Amino acid sequence: MATKKQASERVIDLILDLVIKNEGLDTRPIPNRFIDNNTGQVVVTTDSSDTSDSIVYSADYRQTGFSSDLIQKVDAIVEGCLRDDAQDGGYILLQNNSQWYFNRNDRNPESEVFSETLPDGTYEYDSWISFTPSDGTFDDGSHSNGSMSCEAPPDGLRLTTDVLGALTQFIPFNQQQTIVDTNLAKEVLDTNIYELLPGQITRQQRIAKLFSEFEDLIGPNPTNSDYGFDFDGDGDSIGDTWDDLLGGQSLWHQTYGIKPDVNPNQGNIIRLETDAEIHGVPGQSLQSMRNIIDDYLRDVDYQYQTQFEDDRPEQEVGEQGYLQIRHMNQSIIVRNEEDKDLGIVGENVVSPNWLTRGFSIAMWVRFLTKTKGGTLFNFGNPIRNINPYGFRFETFTVNQDEYDLTQSSLPADAFVNDSYERFLRLVVYEPGVGMRDSHFGTEAYSRIDTVGTGELAFETQIEMAFNYTRVPINFKEWYYVVATYNPNINEDESFDNTEYSNSSMFWQNHINPQTDTTTSNSLLGAKCKVEFISKSDLARARSFKV
Repeated sequence: MATKKQASERVIDLILDLVIKNEGLDTRPIPNRFIDNNTGQVVVTTDSSDTSDSIVYSADYRQTGFSSDLIQKVDAIVEGCLRDDAQDGGYILLQNNSQWYFNRNDRNPESEVFSETLPDGTYEYDSWISFTPSDGTFDDGSHSNGSMSCEAPPDGLRLTTDVLGALTQFIPFNQQQTIVDTNLAKEVLDTNIYELLPGQITRQQRIAKLFSEFEDLIGPNPTNSDYGFDFDGDGDSIGDTWDDLLGGQSLWHQTYGIKPDVNPNQGNIIRLETDAEIHGVPGQSLQSMRNIIDDYLRDVDYQYQTQFEDDRPEQEVGEQGYLQIRHMNQSIIVRNEEDKDLGIVGENVVSPNWLTRGFSIAMWVRFLTKTKGGTLFNFGNPIRNINPYGFRFETFTVNQDEYDLTQSSLPADAFVNDSYERFLRLVVYEPGVGMRDSHFGTEAYSRIDTVGTGELAFETQIEMAFNYTRVPINFKEWYYVVATYNPNINEDESFDNTEYSNSSMFWQNHINPQTDTTTSNSLLGAKCKVEFISKSDLARARSFKV
């Protein structure tokens, strides 16, 4: 009594047994299955020298790729000869292969060994197994002694290379084990194992051994050996290089260097890394060794430069007196007692001089507080709601508490040196047009069209404070600040150059978009611009000692 799977596996075992007993696995190349050590995939090959791991099976003859002839023949025997619905499981477990017969054909055209055997009409030159009993009879249908009972004898199984290759993958595994009596084993086996360890050497002995090996393997010195350096560049009677550099290097290596891929027992350490790579031993050259050692002796090779004496003159103050405004929003009123016009407006109030000619506001300032902002210079009020007019040069500050410092839109150096940042800006109201200011584009925010929006950049978004000119917070430093309005700059059409929307240099008139080069004035960008230089930097630029 058995299941179909059990009955099928027994048939496979009996077929394999019959083939082995009759030496059916002859010398022809049989394809076996292996695991490729590189890919881990199952491969089929007849190469018996393959060192990959062979795959064997104790069951499951239906593995993908196995012989379809073998599978069909096993199914025919099981269903046609071993089917018995009266048994548990529905199948008979065949006890032996006594009813089968092995037919050997010695003629093998592939091995070019021929006998007088003629090819069989059905199986040609292959051996085969016939499942007809030797006396040509079958059981009466009772399956007595676990034998086959067939209504008709199944066709023979032709032992082709494909079928034999499938059979070679099956090995019956022994599921029994021998129990060893440990007490008896101890009486005859010596369980005391001794290991002879080499004498341990100290780390200093290892270092000494390294230097001894190195002196033995380094070979001759090219400064005083045959085929060595033949050019003395500094006249000290010691060769420095070869007159024919490439030829000399090649001859030296061919004469003294080891060629491990040709003869690993002759030669010295390779000199140049290129030769080591050619012979398949990269990193094993005197050149690669020197590159490693250089970092360990950098202090020895370092040449200290003599500290030069700074003989630059110190800047002297030209005038002792100056006018000081101590606080923001304090002012000086400039008036013309004889005429109302100061030259800023001119005769045409609708088209004043400052609007058509432009202007620059320059002054020395020192900021004594980091929190307060205010007006540095103004003419009229360009940002009032009713009748805005004129221009204003001002400073303002922001505190880090007003921002989310984790957002990527802030510059990397924002609020690094202080919790406050100070900025300068120029605001101009053009009559009949609108407001303009001096902000520029940055990586985070592009310049906005203040005329079109009717709102300044900082008032639009607080993060755009960093789109204005930023001044370091230093209570001891003086700054020369310059605010410029140039009506000749074509600001409105500059917005068409969208690839420069985030470029501060472009909006400060220093990039020519047609050539993508820097220039002193491209006539494109913003009409309003603010620049500054510290007193210290200005003195250094004029070659004064600071």
